[in-house]
Amino acid sequence: MQFLSVGGYCQVAHQIQRYTGCKTSSPFDWLVSPIDGTIKIIEDDGEGLARDVKTRSNGKSAICAQYGVCYHHEFIRDKDGLVVFSAEALLSTRAKLLHKLRNFRAQARMGPVTFIRFGTFAHSADANPYLSDEPMPFSKLNALAVALEAMSRDFRLAVVNHDSIWPLHADVALDERIDLHRIEVSESGTWEGDDAQWDAILGQYAPRPDRARKVRGAYVRQEA
Repeated sequence: MQFLSVGGYCQVAHQIQRYTGCKTSSPFDWLVSPIDGTIKIIEDDGEGLARDVKTRSNGKSAICAQYGVCYHHEFIRDKDGLVVFSAEALLSTRAKLLHKLRNFRAQARMGPVTFIRFGTFAHSADANPYLSDEPMPFSKLNALAVALEAMSRDFRLAVVNHDSIWPLHADVALDERIDLHRIEVSESGTWEGDDAQWDAILGQYAPRPDRARKVRGAYVRQEA
């Protein structure tokens, strides 16, 4: 079983890497990605990634005009913490994300895979996983599952949310490939999240490996 992040915060990539001991390869690993932007990137193969980028948060972060995702970790900052853009940086960021998207698709095809989505709409795309959000309709989660279906026929979509600040709305029947996991807000309030709660979720899909080896871009358990 592979784990791949589909956003919306970098907490997912951190927890996958901590749990498996291996780096992930998803374009959503270190982006803040509203669900609409996530779906569009998958559907149009990232055609607009890092093409039109603007500053936000008083110049201390960067937002994608096409997808609404936040490139919070993709650009260097000056001594005042302001994002520094250049033609070279934009090209490099685009090339890196497209490369990760190709790897993401290749790993998904190998299956089985558990895609993990942490957070609901994340409309504001702020790099803070503890902000309240509007209710997420099941129909939107179903749309994400349909987009993922084009890459993998053998997958689960694990949706992890803070029930107290990210409510869900059952406007339609939930796609049978989607699992809902509700966790409490981490007492520490750090971006990494609560390890014990994530262990309980990830352990439902695959045991935590003692060691791992890389096979054609995918990480699998290595027996003693």
